Amino acid sequence: MTPNKKQKIIFYLSVFWVLVIFTNSLLPGDVSSAQSGFVTHLVSGFFSLFGVTLEGEVLSSLIRSLAHFTEFMILGFLWMLYLSGFEKERGYLIVWVSGLGIALIDEVIQIFVPGRAFQISDLLIDGLGIIIGTLIVIFLPFIRKWLVETK
Repeated sequence: MTPNKKQKIIFYLSVFWVLVIFTNSLLPGDVSSAQSGFVTHLVSGFFSLFGVTLEGEVLSSLIRSLAHFTEFMILGFLWMLYLSGFEKERGYLIVWVSGLGIALIDEVIQIFVPGRAFQISDLLIDGLGIIIGTLIVIFLPFIRKWLVETK
């Protein structure tokens, strides 16, 4: 089956998103840390408004993990949207295997970038992101139906 216009747009968004992921992988460690530090500072400042103090190193690690998870959740979401139009039977497997392949390439790239490293934990987080992104697409029709019925 030939992809329709909507599927083509989703495909191009997916390719763009993979480039975003790889671009983030190519950032040297100090630049990546500065970005995480900026977000950590914002989040920490927000929580301090409510009198909550968060450990900086733990928060930074959580934010970095959440960034990995979110990147790959979006990728899984986009790929599943694309494939759900014509690859219903093998779509999940294609998304999960190719997503883990992208995650592996992502981590291998970091071996060659100053201040970055290959981390198995990031692969696991990326894989979880792919699975959750896929599940969101799978359950969207059920959620829509439930929302319409409860009105």
